[in-house]
Amino acid sequence: QTCALPIYGAAFTIIFDAEVFDQNADFDGTSTFTAPITGRYEVLAVADLGGGTSVVHVVTLRVVASNRTCRFIRRQSAAGSDPNGIASSLIVDMDSSDTITITITATGESSDNMLIQGQSEFSTFLSVKLVA
Repeated sequence: QTCALPIYGAAFTIIFDAEVFDQNADFDGTSTFTAPITGRYEVLAVADLGGGTSVVHVVTLRVVASNRTCRFIRRQSAAGSDPNGIASSLIVDMDSSDTITITITATGESSDNMLIQGQSEFSTFLSVKLVA
């Protein structure tokens, strides 16, 4: 997986550009999962970040679903530390054909120098599975 994208300013929809498996073609190959049936889905999203500086105040990752949006916030705790990642895990109720995308925003710096990183280890990824 390879993503090198600026995320300062407005929310950026994360592009997940590699699939390990998609048994029912529910993922569009870039950013959107569509529920094949009504149910509860476990959503795990991880973004590996790089390129930021110590002035980054807050990184916000949002799971944007048809029924609601859930946000996960990571605040910087130490000067000079690079915000190196953020993760989310939750259960989302979805109706058939509802969608999920993942967005990310960082604040505190005026330039577009923070990157969403992907590597052969899949350090940035999305996993969605039906649980009930």
